[in-house]
Amino acid sequence: MLSHNTLFRLADQFAGLEPDDIVDRMKQHNDAGSESYRCWEASRLARDLAEAGREFALGRAAQVRLAVDFGAPRGWRWTQFVFGLRTLAEGKRHAIGQLFRSRDKYPIANDFHAQFDHPYFYLRDSKAAAIAAHLNNPPFYEETRSECEAVACRFGLTFEVPDFPSWHYPGSTVLVLYTGAAARQ
Repeated sequence: MLSHNTLFRLADQFAGLEPDDIVDRMKQHNDAGSESYRCWEASRLARDLAEAGREFALGRAAQVRLAVDFGAPRGWRWTQFVFGLRTLAEGKRHAIGQLFRSRDKYPIANDFHAQFDHPYFYLRDSKAAAIAAHLNNPPFYEETRSECEAVACRFGLTFEVPDFPSWHYPGSTVLVLYTGAAARQ
Protein backbone atom coordinates (compact mmCIF):
# COMPACT_ATOMS: atom_id res chain seq x y z
CA MET A 1 0.00 0.00 0.00
CA LEU A 2 1.40 3.36 -1.01
CA SER A 3 1.45 6.29 1.36
CA HIS A 4 -0.73 9.33 0.74
CA ASN A 5 2.36 11.44 -0.07
CA THR A 6 3.72 8.86 -2.52
CA LEU A 7 0.40 8.74 -4.37
CA PHE A 8 0.37 12.53 -4.65
CA ARG A 9 3.93 12.55 -6.02
CA LEU A 10 2.97 9.91 -8.60
CA ALA A 11 -0.17 11.87 -9.45
CA ASP A 12 1.95 14.90 -10.37
CA GLN A 13 2.94 13.21 -13.64
CA PHE A 14 -0.70 13.54 -14.77
CA ALA A 15 -0.93 17.27 -13.92
CA GLY A 16 -2.06 19.46 -16.80
CA LEU A 17 -3.71 16.65 -18.74
CA GLU A 18 -7.38 16.78 -19.70
CA PRO A 19 -9.62 14.59 -17.51
CA ASP A 20 -10.51 12.25 -20.39
CA ASP A 21 -6.79 11.77 -21.14
CA ILE A 22 -6.13 10.93 -17.49
CA VAL A 23 -8.98 8.40 -17.59
CA ASP A 24 -7.44 6.80 -20.68
CA ARG A 25 -4.04 6.61 -18.96
CA MET A 26 -5.64 5.16 -15.83
CA LYS A 27 -7.33 2.43 -17.87
CA GLN A 28 -4.04 1.65 -19.66
CA HIS A 29 -2.15 1.34 -16.36
CA ASN A 30 -4.85 -0.83 -14.81
CA ASP A 31 -4.97 -3.08 -17.89
CA ALA A 32 -1.17 -3.38 -17.88
CA GLY A 33 -1.26 -4.18 -14.16
CA SER A 34 -3.83 -6.92 -14.73
CA GLU A 35 -1.73 -8.40 -17.53
CA SER A 36 1.43 -8.35 -15.40
CA TYR A 37 -0.46 -9.97 -12.55
CA ARG A 38 -1.69 -12.75 -14.88
CA CYS A 39 1.93 -13.27 -15.96
CA TRP A 40 2.98 -13.48 -12.32
CA GLU A 41 0.28 -16.07 -11.62
CA ALA A 42 1.74 -18.23 -14.38
CA SER A 43 5.43 -17.55 -13.78
CA ARG A 44 5.70 -16.64 -10.08
CA LEU A 45 8.54 -14.31 -11.10
CA ALA A 46 9.03 -11.40 -8.73
CA ARG A 47 9.57 -8.97 -11.61
CA ASP A 48 6.06 -9.68 -12.94
CA LEU A 49 4.53 -9.01 -9.53
CA ALA A 50 6.60 -5.84 -9.13
CA GLU A 51 5.50 -4.63 -12.56
CA ALA A 52 1.85 -5.28 -11.67
CA GLY A 53 2.30 -3.26 -8.48
CA ARG A 54 3.87 -0.35 -10.38
CA GLU A 55 1.08 -0.27 -12.95
CA PHE A 56 -1.69 -0.47 -10.36
CA ALA A 57 0.01 2.32 -8.37
CA LEU A 58 0.03 4.52 -11.47
CA GLY A 59 -3.64 3.73 -12.06
CA ARG A 60 -4.43 4.76 -8.47
CA ALA A 61 -2.30 7.90 -8.90
CA ALA A 62 -4.42 8.84 -11.94
CA GLN A 63 -7.52 8.49 -9.73
CA VAL A 64 -5.94 10.81 -7.19
CA ARG A 65 -5.11 13.36 -9.90
CA LEU A 66 -8.72 13.32 -11.12
CA ALA A 67 -10.06 13.69 -7.56
CA VAL A 68 -7.74 16.63 -6.91
CA ASP A 69 -8.43 18.25 -10.30
CA PHE A 70 -12.18 17.92 -9.79
CA GLY A 71 -12.13 19.87 -6.54
CA ALA A 72 -9.41 22.44 -7.23
CA PRO A 73 -11.33 24.79 -9.59
CA ARG A 74 -14.12 24.91 -7.02
CA GLY A 75 -11.73 25.85 -4.21
CA TRP A 76 -12.10 22.41 -2.60
CA ARG A 77 -9.42 20.16 -1.19
CA TRP A 78 -9.89 16.40 -1.32
CA THR A 79 -9.57 14.83 2.11
CA GLN A 80 -9.52 11.29 3.41
CA PHE A 81 -11.47 12.38 6.50
CA VAL A 82 -15.10 11.30 6.59
CA PHE A 83 -17.78 13.75 7.69
CA GLY A 84 -21.50 13.36 8.23
CA LEU A 85 -24.34 14.65 6.09
CA ARG A 86 -25.43 17.20 8.70
CA THR A 87 -21.87 18.52 8.93
CA LEU A 88 -21.87 18.83 5.13
CA ALA A 89 -25.27 20.53 5.01
CA GLU A 90 -24.26 23.06 7.67
CA GLY A 91 -20.79 23.64 6.19
CA LYS A 92 -19.14 22.98 9.52
CA ARG A 93 -15.72 21.72 10.41
CA HIS A 94 -15.18 18.01 10.51
CA ALA A 95 -16.61 16.60 13.73
CA ILE A 96 -15.38 13.06 14.35
CA GLY A 97 -17.53 12.78 17.47
CA GLN A 98 -20.67 12.92 15.33
CA LEU A 99 -19.73 9.64 13.68
CA PHE A 100 -20.08 7.80 16.98
CA ARG A 101 -23.35 9.34 18.09
CA SER A 102 -26.89 8.62 17.02
CA ARG A 103 -27.03 7.84 13.32
CA ASP A 104 -30.56 9.28 13.27
CA LYS A 105 -29.25 12.69 14.24
CA TYR A 106 -25.85 12.49 12.50
CA PRO A 107 -26.16 10.23 9.43
CA ILE A 108 -23.13 9.46 7.28
CA ALA A 109 -22.80 8.64 3.60
CA ASN A 110 -22.51 4.91 4.29
CA ASP A 111 -26.03 4.97 5.71
CA PHE A 112 -27.16 5.63 2.12
CA HIS A 113 -24.85 3.32 0.18
CA ALA A 114 -26.86 3.32 -3.05
CA GLN A 115 -26.68 7.12 -3.24
CA PHE A 116 -23.12 7.55 -1.89
CA ASP A 117 -21.17 4.63 -3.33
CA HIS A 118 -17.38 5.15 -3.49
CA PRO A 119 -17.48 8.58 -1.79
CA TYR A 120 -14.75 11.22 -1.95
CA PHE A 121 -14.92 14.03 0.60
CA TYR A 122 -13.98 17.67 -0.03
CA LEU A 123 -13.25 20.62 2.26
CA ARG A 124 -13.23 24.35 1.67
CA ASP A 125 -11.35 26.34 4.29
CA SER A 126 -11.34 23.24 6.54
CA LYS A 127 -15.14 23.01 6.36
CA ALA A 128 -17.17 20.18 4.85
CA ALA A 129 -18.02 21.32 1.31
CA ALA A 130 -18.93 18.32 -0.85
CA ILE A 131 -19.13 14.59 -1.32
CA ALA A 132 -18.51 13.20 -4.79
CA ALA A 133 -19.84 9.67 -5.25
CA HIS A 134 -19.47 7.13 -8.03
CA LEU A 135 -22.66 5.21 -8.63
CA ASN A 136 -22.76 1.90 -10.49
CA ASN A 137 -24.68 0.97 -13.60
CA PRO A 138 -24.85 3.89 -15.99
CA PRO A 139 -26.77 5.10 -17.82
CA PHE A 140 -27.93 7.04 -14.81
CA TYR A 141 -31.52 5.93 -14.43
CA GLU A 142 -34.20 8.44 -13.44
CA GLU A 143 -35.19 6.29 -10.45
CA THR A 144 -31.66 6.46 -9.05
CA ARG A 145 -31.50 10.18 -9.72
CA SER A 146 -34.76 10.79 -7.89
CA GLU A 147 -33.50 8.73 -4.89
CA CYS A 148 -30.33 10.87 -4.81
CA GLU A 149 -32.37 14.07 -5.04
CA ALA A 150 -34.62 12.88 -2.20
CA VAL A 151 -31.63 12.22 0.10
CA ALA A 152 -30.16 15.60 -0.80
CA CYS A 153 -33.45 17.35 -0.08
CA ARG A 154 -33.87 15.48 3.23
CA PHE A 155 -30.54 16.80 4.53
CA GLY A 156 -30.52 20.24 2.90
CA LEU A 157 -27.88 19.40 0.29
CA THR A 158 -27.63 20.34 -3.35
CA PHE A 159 -27.43 17.43 -5.80
CA GLU A 160 -26.01 17.44 -9.32
CA VAL A 161 -24.49 15.20 -11.96
CA PRO A 162 -21.37 17.16 -13.00
CA ASP A 163 -19.85 17.13 -16.46
CA PHE A 164 -16.68 15.36 -15.31
CA PRO A 165 -15.67 11.73 -15.77
CA SER A 166 -16.01 9.28 -12.94
CA TRP A 167 -12.59 8.19 -11.68
CA HIS A 168 -13.82 5.05 -9.96
CA TYR A 169 -14.16 2.41 -12.69
CA PRO A 170 -14.89 4.93 -15.47
CA GLY A 171 -17.46 3.70 -17.93
CA SER A 172 -19.03 1.50 -15.24
CA THR A 173 -19.89 4.30 -12.82
CA VAL A 174 -21.28 7.82 -13.01
CA LEU A 175 -20.05 10.77 -10.91
CA VAL A 176 -22.64 12.51 -8.74
CA LEU A 177 -22.11 15.40 -6.36
CA TYR A 178 -23.68 16.52 -3.09
CA THR A 179 -22.76 19.97 -1.81
CA GLY A 180 -23.44 21.84 1.39
CA ALA A 181 -23.27 25.41 2.62
CA ALA A 182 -19.46 25.68 2.56
CA ALA A 183 -19.34 24.77 -1.14
CA ARG A 184 -21.44 27.81 -2.01
CA GLN A 185 -19.41 30.40 -0.08
